[in-house]
Amino acid sequence: QRKALHLHSHKTKTISRMQFRSIAISSISATVVASSSAEPWRADLDWAGDLESKLSPSASLLDVTFSDFATECHPTFVDGPYPDRTNHDLIDQPSGLCVSQLFCAYERCWPRPDAHGSNSTQATRDADEGYGGLFAASFDDLSPEVKGWLSDPANPSLNLPSKVLFPNVASDVVAAIEFAKENGLEVSVKNSGHSFTGASTKKGTLHLNMNRFVRYASSGIVNCDAAGLAEHQQCKLAVARNKPGFVRVGGGENWDRVYRAVDAVNAEEGNKYHAVGGAAGTVSPMGWTFQGGLAGTQGGRKYGLGVDQVIQIEMVLPNGQHVRFAPVEWEDASADGFIVPKTTSVVGECRSNPREVDESLWEWSDCPEDANVDFDDLWYAVNGGGGGTWGVVTSIYLQLHDYLPPRLFGIDGATEIAPIDLGVSKCAPEVRAAMGIFFESFRLRWVLAPGTLNVTQDLSDACGMADAGMSVLVCYGDEAYETLVDTWESFANDYYDPSVYNNVSLDDALACPGTLEGTWSDTMKYPSGPYEGQVGDMPLPTIPSESSNGVVNVLYPKSYIDENFEALMSNPEFLYFGGNRYLAFGSGTVSASDQANSLSAAHRSAAFKALVPAEYFYNSEFANMFDMSDADSFPSFQGANHVGNNYMGPLREDWTKACPTDLTQKERAERCVSIQETLWGTETLARLERIKNIIDPNYMFDCEGCVGNNRVRKETGTNYNVDDKGSNSTDSTETNGEASISAEPKETNENTDSSAGSIACNGRAVMLLLSVCILVTF
Repeated sequence: QRKALHLHSHKTKTISRMQFRSIAISSISATVVASSSAEPWRADLDWAGDLESKLSPSASLLDVTFSDFATECHPTFVDGPYPDRTNHDLIDQPSGLCVSQLFCAYERCWPRPDAHGSNSTQATRDADEGYGGLFAASFDDLSPEVKGWLSDPANPSLNLPSKVLFPNVASDVVAAIEFAKENGLEVSVKNSGHSFTGASTKKGTLHLNMNRFVRYASSGIVNCDAAGLAEHQQCKLAVARNKPGFVRVGGGENWDRVYRAVDAVNAEEGNKYHAVGGAAGTVSPMGWTFQGGLAGTQGGRKYGLGVDQVIQIEMVLPNGQHVRFAPVEWEDASADGFIVPKTTSVVGECRSNPREVDESLWEWSDCPEDANVDFDDLWYAVNGGGGGTWGVVTSIYLQLHDYLPPRLFGIDGATEIAPIDLGVSKCAPEVRAAMGIFFESFRLRWVLAPGTLNVTQDLSDACGMADAGMSVLVCYGDEAYETLVDTWESFANDYYDPSVYNNVSLDDALACPGTLEGTWSDTMKYPSGPYEGQVGDMPLPTIPSESSNGVVNVLYPKSYIDENFEALMSNPEFLYFGGNRYLAFGSGTVSASDQANSLSAAHRSAAFKALVPAEYFYNSEFANMFDMSDADSFPSFQGANHVGNNYMGPLREDWTKACPTDLTQKERAERCVSIQETLWGTETLARLERIKNIIDPNYMFDCEGCVGNNRVRKETGTNYNVDDKGSNSTDSTETNGEASISAEPKETNENTDSSAGSIACNGRAVMLLLSVCILVTF
């Protein structure tokens, strides 16, 4: 079924690419030739002598043009409909220019040539994107005008770099950053191009595409037994957190590679490890992790968010220093309800021979005084403050968890966002359609109010799901799965009434939810074709941005859900769209924090994440969910994962009013609360901005939607300087300058016990008009 829905196009992919190459070039031949023959970007610089000569033999520095983008990237979007696409087609293209959303190759993911003009308002953008109706569009669905924008190499909204470096080792990154610093260049960074805001591409930058960077995961899994603990300092923190091991992930790897690395070790050594990660195989562990990391399909409700998995970071900073840093001191925090120790000191080192290619010869030492790095602040900023803005991550070390048998249970079916049939449920479509809403009411109770089913929070946390539109739970552990099935049977026997559900019998209703052995990533692997065995995508590549217009990405507070749960469950709309809620939050997303990261309070206290019409939310719900009492402190409320660059905050002068759609992009930025402030809140954002201005005072890294990108700016050469240096934070910690990254951790507290229907309506359109989709289909 999955093959029929998703994979059939790959047999003709090579032929169709060749066909499109000739069509694309011939249709825009005159302008492309003119563009290609133009002088290379920044030809005044000595690229060969000052950069290429310092690169490793495997690194590649390329001059790229719109012609490369059109011939390599366009075919994925043009050749077939949404279900036939995959990001695996895009990430390995030679130019490194491809992005997962075609519109995001343009500034703010909007290809209108005059997008920043005085006549281009948000309402204009809504019309260009079909008010969200183009989410699964084919190229043929676009208007001739939009097709013209996408075919024009002179479109001023194009946001593609002209110089791409594929670094292979860390010394390549160091050379690139030093060259950029010496010549006043901005730098942009990409792993797989999944950013919903378009943060991974930018014109006028030296672009680092990390996809060919050295890969560590396949050989980077370490067992933290006695031998591992003696040899690897990273094991000290892993063991302190009661974890069996860790995996080192290279800066260009994706979750597909990590999951397959863990699978390989489990197959060889017996099932030992579990990795907490994202639902899509081509997503980067770096970008995903550092903006929060929702792991609804990988046990995140139990084990914590992406930022909670990090035990060490290695990166190249804007000053050119190649650093590694990690917590070296922590204290027991179980008395406060945390299941991991509280980080109290982070220490880092700088590489003293940054030109050395051979990693076995790397030398680490204390950073020079003029490096000006506070590693406590850097740990805080990177873990929760988003990727792409603090430097270039060359590797991260992620803790692994003990393996628990994984299973999917529920009612699945192809949906708009995930047009695949996993084969979990075997019942007839008419049975699914009739009783799916009843099962969804059970599924939401299991996650959001397990006490109403006499289920413990710990067992509830072992099951979760992403916002794929499916009425399914991914569970870890025999006890959780068996309790889930038994509780479903009891719930159905007690409350199911066939007369309400089109006379579908109780026996048929009980049998409709099915079980599939394995993890979510197992079910997403391609069974055949060019990507056989690799973990696929969800969502697939889209033409417009995957972020809908007119909505906000709300983290619903658990306190609000607890107070209003039964009233919400009595609302059919709440159940109809249950499959579009991101069920990645549980007790673990609160208690697994090391309390030294910058992830917002809204993430920690959330029950689920969902898209909500902005006007309705600000006018009717904002004040009921979040503290609006301090006019000088805007609260965080949006989820960073999947946030769009048009998900603006309310009017600054009136928080009950959505940002007006009749404003231009410039006016919206001036009059409405920034996206950054909705993600982190005023106080946390102020501290992040202060750290940013110390780490990167010239904004070498200035990505769309990132910390500081919304600042008041003034041009100075090719870089931006900051007018407003941000507010100082009163809660920052100091670095222990005498400690080493390999120092023994200091335990400060004694150990104590820790406390601790697949609704397949149009997933995007329903969020814009909640009353449109009345019929539940499967």
